Amino acid sequence: MKKPYSECRYPWDNVQVLADGTVRPCCWFGKDVGNLKESTFEEVWNGSEMQDLRQSILNNEIHSKCSGKPCPFDTGDKVDQ
Repeated sequence: MKKPYSECRYPWDNVQVLADGTVRPCCWFGKDVGNLKESTFEEVWNGSEMQDLRQSILNNEIHSKCSGKPCPFDTGDKVDQ
C-alpha cells in the first residue's frame, strides 16, 4: 500500500548525488535539480527546482516530475521507466 503523496519528506531530508555531480531529491524524481560541478550544495538545495517540488508536496499537488513514478508514495498511475 502506498503512502499519501503529502507525506513525502525526501525534498526536506534527502538528496542523491551521482558520481558526475548530478543532484536529485530521490531516485524516482524524473529530472536532475542541479549539479555540484556547476553550483554549490546550498544553491541546489535552496534552488527553484527543490522549492517548486517542496511547494507542490505542501499543497498535496503531484509534481509533474513525480507523476506516475513507482515510488513509495501515491503519485498516480505507474508508468514504464
